[in-house]
Amino acid sequence: MPLKEAVMKSKTVIGRWAKLIREWEGSGITQRAFCQKRRISFWAFRSWRTKIRAQDQAAPSVAFVELPSAPSRPSCLDGATIRISCPGGVMIETRANIEADLLAAIIKAGRLL
Repeated sequence: MPLKEAVMKSKTVIGRWAKLIREWEGSGITQRAFCQKRRISFWAFRSWRTKIRAQDQAAPSVAFVELPSAPSRPSCLDGATIRISCPGGVMIETRANIEADLLAAIIKAGRLL
């Protein structure tokens, strides 16, 4: 399986478990009862809950990071896009002809996400 496909599959699996965990949190029933009702492994549920909780604590969220705007200048890269994947599934997208200082600030902000 190609790496990109494996990463996408992994994010899908994590997303499914995260959704189940949120449903359990709102259910008002025990983990064991929730798992029995959903016919899922209690031990797998606990394991994924621990992993997702650790991941959430390791990547603190930042609601908004203000970045300075760069002056516009014509370039052969006008219209091209740069996409930067950050921890926690955050994706930053910007134009390719961005100033180097501004790009560095975006990358630094992405590490905070």
